Amino acid sequence: ISGSYWNIYKVSHMIKIPCYQFSVIIGLVLSDGWLSIPRPDRKNARLGLKQSSDKAYYVWFVFNILSHYCTRYPYLVKGSRLGTLTYGL
Repeated sequence: ISGSYWNIYKVSHMIKIPCYQFSVIIGLVLSDGWLSIPRPDRKNARLGLKQSSDKAYYVWFVFNILSHYCTRYPYLVKGSRLGTLTYGL
C-alpha cells in the first residue's frame, strides 16, 4: 500500500458523524432526500436533496448543518413539470 493511500485509509476510519448530523441525514433520507452510489466499485454514497427555489432557506439551513461533509455548494437547476418551467436547488 502506498503511503498517501494508507494515510487516507487511516483517516477515513477515524471520521465519525456526530449524532445531530446523523439524525439530519436520516430525516432527509426518510423524507425527500436520496442516496446514490456513483460507481459499483465504491463504498461511499452521495446524499441528494432537491427542493423548489421558494424553499431555498431550508436547503441552506440543511447545508449549513452538513457543510463539513459536502464537496460543493447547492446549485440552481431548471426543470419542467406539466409544461411549466420550474427552478430548484
